[in-house]
Amino acid sequence: MALATALNPAIGYDKASKVAKTALAEGKTVREVVLEEGYLDEDEVDDVLDPRKMTERGILGE
Repeated sequence: MALATALNPAIGYDKASKVAKTALAEGKTVREVVLEEGYLDEDEVDDVLDPRKMTERGILGE
């Protein structure tokens, strides 16, 4: 569910919160729900949820 936090800049807090709740309730991954809801396409969700980008030092989005 922590991955939903990384979605905030891309889809906003309300949608990210909905994604987290849906994923938990339905036993799905955050990625699956984002794609099913059509919030991001596959390339976008892979970019936003890239673990390396989330853990490297520096400014987000670089």
